Amino acid sequence: MAEETAFPKRKTGNEDNRRAILCYILGGMALLLLVLIYIAMGESNIGEAKLQQNQHYDVNVNGEMYTDVDLAQFTFPDMKKGDLLIYSTKLQGHMETPMLRFFVAHSSVRVFLDGEQLYTYGEQPQHMYGYGYITVPLPSDYEGKTLTVSQTVQEDGEVHKIRIPSVCNADLYNDGILGTKRLQLIVDCAVILLSATVIVVGFLFLHRNPLICNLIWMSIAFIWIGLWEFGIGNLIELFARNQLALKGYIEYLSLYIAPLFFTMYFADDFYYRYKGKNRILFPVMISVDVAFPIIALFLHFMDIIHIPKILVVGHVIIVATLFYILAMTIVRVVRKEAFHKEMLIGTIALVVVSMVDFARYLYYKFVNVQASDFESIVLIGLYVFALSVIIDFFNTQQRTTLAEARNEVLEKLAYEDIMTGVFNRQKVNDLEQEIVKEPRPFGIVNFDLNDLKKANDRYGHAEGDRLITDFAKLLQSVFGKDGVVARMGGDEFIVVYPDLTQVDHEKLMENLQKQCEEMNRDREGVRISYAGGFAGVGREELERMRQQGEEEIGRVFREMYKRADEKMYENKALVKGKKAEK
Repeated sequence: MAEETAFPKRKTGNEDNRRAILCYILGGMALLLLVLIYIAMGESNIGEAKLQQNQHYDVNVNGEMYTDVDLAQFTFPDMKKGDLLIYSTKLQGHMETPMLRFFVAHSSVRVFLDGEQLYTYGEQPQHMYGYGYITVPLPSDYEGKTLTVSQTVQEDGEVHKIRIPSVCNADLYNDGILGTKRLQLIVDCAVILLSATVIVVGFLFLHRNPLICNLIWMSIAFIWIGLWEFGIGNLIELFARNQLALKGYIEYLSLYIAPLFFTMYFADDFYYRYKGKNRILFPVMISVDVAFPIIALFLHFMDIIHIPKILVVGHVIIVATLFYILAMTIVRVVRKEAFHKEMLIGTIALVVVSMVDFARYLYYKFVNVQASDFESIVLIGLYVFALSVIIDFFNTQQRTTLAEARNEVLEKLAYEDIMTGVFNRQKVNDLEQEIVKEPRPFGIVNFDLNDLKKANDRYGHAEGDRLITDFAKLLQSVFGKDGVVARMGGDEFIVVYPDLTQVDHEKLMENLQKQCEEMNRDREGVRISYAGGFAGVGREELERMRQQGEEEIGRVFREMYKRADEKMYENKALVKGKKAEK
């Protein structure tokens, strides 16, 4: 019991339980993946929901006319802000509950049908025009009528092709999107919701385990990547049609912000616990990741340069971040430094998939603009990386638990009095050094156990040892929360108050006397009797000590110990005198 009082055992999970939890999580994620694949492969009964209007267009590019144009083959030089693009065609085919769907990039738009205006977007100046699909309801008798789209470019170099418009069935429109993007939507929602859950739970348990902070950083990064997927995949159409500005802010800002939290996940391995020369690169990368979105927003809202125009800079930062993480991971593993090797596969998978996805994105955005909506594969890399994060987290927990247990054993060997379980003289010496380095009001109480020789002579050394251990338990019970209880040797004990301002010494001594009397009522053999002496240093004395330096503080500590010892012997003589009178 004394051992448990002096050194509270840490509440560490059972290793088998940890492995079981890990298996459940991995199995659950695998099952979730199979369910998502099954759902995504299900048939979609959406019917003929779309008719492309792909031929015979008349196009006006800044006053230059082109007739009978096939938009799939038609290109023109990059347009500048203020340029006018007009294209028109006769709508073909028949569709129930018809709705026009066409693509717009960073432009204000007006839509006409036989000269009658149906829709406008971006007539009032705004910071973000965005890009994506716009939907406009059509009258049921649209077939054969002339569609005209007038587009005023608002950003330089963002318009150089026209995507083919289509007429859709409005009632089946959302079903059509779900039919082609079901897996992407489910995975995106799952990533965002699961990441948000990890963040909330992580903050609740962060005070118990600082390592959870890494999971929080990565979960925030996953949320931003999930939002980017919503933007780039045009999934926002399901929830907010024609909100191109909102889509633009979500897509660009998530792309600019995600690298910061992704990099922060590696703070421990690349900075706090890393002693190599490359350590300086981490604060540099973090500074760039923090500064870039802030500067980008400032320039955007000041209308100096809008967010879409610095996309290339964002791409460079992303590439630099990915290569930095990959390079640091490989270097630490090759050098056999304290890096978690189980993270290597996940990190490489995420970096490689991200680079491939990034190249596909650039091709989709600047080369093959007539292709269907871009479908990112980065979540595949994220899924592999998430598995490696979970494995790494549990393995790190296990390594940390073993290290704590090892340190606990070493601490006990260094500081524990084997017989009583309280601290030993070495602990008092180290505590003295702590007070010397960080001066504060302290107090010392010396105790001497009476009648130990009597117990040894009359009942044997076993009874003497029991007397010593019972007294140690008593001291720990009374003073353990406010001070450090230690056995100096034999029947001599000490209590050191590390902060005297938080202690009511007189009350503790009264409590000691009361508990001692209660223990003696049921005690057989020699009763517990003790002598004690107290000496302490207050705030005024402490200020004087600080001015004279550490050597003076150390001298005063030893002086207080000597003074407490003298008062203890005075008390001991008084106790013996009272016994002699009886």
